[in-house]
Amino acid sequence: MATGGGLPFSVSQKIFKFIFSRKKSIKILDLDEISPNGYLASVYGVGDPSKADSVKESALVKTALKKFKKLTGINIAGVIPGEIGAEVSSFLAASFLNLPVVDSDLVGGRAAPEIQMDVFSIAGLKITPVMGFSSNSKSILLEKNISANEIEKTLRPFFGKNGGSGIIIGYLVKNSVYGKFGMRDTLSLALKIGNILEKKDIAELKRITKCKKIIKEKIIRTNLKSSSGFLQGKVIFENHEILVKNENILLIRKNKKIAEAPELIIIMDENLKPIHNTEIGEKVGKKVLIVVLPAMGYWKSRKGSQLWEATVKNLANRAIYNKLTVLR
Repeated sequence: MATGGGLPFSVSQKIFKFIFSRKKSIKILDLDEISPNGYLASVYGVGDPSKADSVKESALVKTALKKFKKLTGINIAGVIPGEIGAEVSSFLAASFLNLPVVDSDLVGGRAAPEIQMDVFSIAGLKITPVMGFSSNSKSILLEKNISANEIEKTLRPFFGKNGGSGIIIGYLVKNSVYGKFGMRDTLSLALKIGNILEKKDIAELKRITKCKKIIKEKIIRTNLKSSSGFLQGKVIFENHEILVKNENILLIRKNKKIAEAPELIIIMDENLKPIHNTEIGEKVGKKVLIVVLPAMGYWKSRKGSQLWEATVKNLANRAIYNKLTVLR
């Protein structure tokens, strides 16, 4: 569901091992199980995922939470995962605060490269106060009621100049407000899909996800590089290309657009293990599966798809993009 992005699996595994070395369990609650007047907040990673470090992530989250609580004076009732694929940051925060994790995420059942690509932009909700903590322990606080685009333009270069990655804490919102807009049960869906993949049940995967395409093909080469706080470039197959900006954004075949975000473009190995884009280079010369799932919830709306349009167009060469046609 992270479409190649989020945190690298190895980093997430190390953080989860740390969490459960000190905590027996963490509850995942439906929004209806939390008081309507309770405040929710989010903690998530930002920047080039290839720069992520499990030890630093743990220390940064703990420091950020202390400062954020001191700043706002608000007791948080639950933690919203920032995106699927980086939900471990929210579990880490929840373990420090003895709080539940909400069965939802800000990006609607997937991962996204830019801060404005989430439900707060869809609903026009205030994101600030937001605190950013970089991987080299620098911090920045944004207090004014500024737009998600302004936050992106401020924080992205901050992280880029300070180690390439870090974490954000913010998005304070009453549960009664978030419940009107947030996509529900996305963590449950990710867990369900994980169980299906472990059983190698392609038929069930197709059924519950309404899968649009599964393409089996060999990876010929990749050219993903860290640039401007993102992992960017192409994954080139025998007959297809995937354009990457942390996540898999655009799938092309012979100058024709096959799929684009917010559709989910996923790469898995032949054992149905999803491949993170920091590890895709290890699969060059091997057959993989390209899986396309439909956009979910608010990403099906015109407003939702518009949040992705500039990123899709900027990734593709402008001359080639004008020749692309949608295959439906």
